[in-house]
Amino acid sequence: MALLSEEEQHFFRRIFETEMVDEVKVIYFTQKPSPIIKPEEKCQFCEDIQAMWEEITGLSDKLSLEVYYLDQDNDKFFEHWVDKIPASILLGKGQSRLRYFGVFSMREFPIVIEAIIALSKGEAALLDETKEELKSVENYTDVHVYVTPP
Repeated sequence: MALLSEEEQHFFRRIFETEMVDEVKVIYFTQKPSPIIKPEEKCQFCEDIQAMWEEITGLSDKLSLEVYYLDQDNDKFFEHWVDKIPASILLGKGQSRLRYFGVFSMREFPIVIEAIIALSKGEAALLDETKEELKSVENYTDVHVYVTPP
């Protein structure tokens, strides 16, 4: 069952076709579905998020999806510094990347689409003076943004 309506799929296909420059890879970290997982250890939204990524990445040849599973692909979790699920990493042009932990709601969905497009262009939608200021950062910096529902 499609998560996006045909109209929404058409809309996003057109946006990706006209706005994306280079490829963007989505790396999704999840848990394999299993009937023997204790309820308190089951990732409540992992399957839904994976279905969403499968649908979104299926809308453009410039999008691809890799899926890795907890307790099966530990080397990939370590390589990408993932210590919780669900986790989504979007890799764009050059060194551009975005790491997103947790579930993004419908309010955050447009931001994810904008991030995909920005990553494909290799540029952030920041003011020029912000970009200049960021050039002075010498060490690796991990910025955390927490989003909570209203």
